[in-house]
Amino acid sequence: MFGDRERSRQRRPAASAAGAEECEHSSVPKGSAALSSTQRLRAAAHTLHAWLTQPVHASTLGTFRVFFSVCMYKQALYFADMFWDFQHSLTVFPYPALGWVTPCGPWLGEWLLTLNSWAAIAVCVGLCTRAATAVLFGTFTYLFLICESNHNNHYILICHVTFVASFLDWGRWFSLDMLLRVFAQRRRACITPMDAPPPPRETVPYWHLLLAQLL
Repeated sequence: MFGDRERSRQRRPAASAAGAEECEHSSVPKGSAALSSTQRLRAAAHTLHAWLTQPVHASTLGTFRVFFSVCMYKQALYFADMFWDFQHSLTVFPYPALGWVTPCGPWLGEWLLTLNSWAAIAVCVGLCTRAATAVLFGTFTYLFLICESNHNNHYILICHVTFVASFLDWGRWFSLDMLLRVFAQRRRACITPMDAPPPPRETVPYWHLLLAQLL
């Protein structure tokens, strides 16, 4: 009997200690699990950011820029007589809810077509590439929205490409912008060799290329 009592007394502290340890272990994993999930989200966001911003060579975007701008120049030539045709047309069919977009006069239309052509040439050679791309987007979008008879799915794609390309650095390779930047840095290096910046890189973040591929 006495032996059983002593054994029960020894078991009670051990059981209470084990229960305390279980309570501690049960309370810790909840906080640690929440902390680990937050850390996993941060790690995933950091990995995604590093993947999107990794440098890639800009030759793919540069090649696409050249061929795309050549096609845009040919398209501007195709629209050469658009505004003179509007002068002789009886009706103009606007897009729904875009009736406020009306054709301008033939002389102003000729100026817009010339601006569109020069913007395409500037994008092709890479001179003020982003500004020229924005001008190309604005002028072509207006020419497209004048009349629904000009509707073409490829024209919608052109509007999307020029809009997205306005935010991309697709003039980083094979462009006059890069040549002028290299010339300016070499001239600065000759004047102040110690403060000369490194030569410009012909790379872009990967998300630039990814956006162009998604289009």
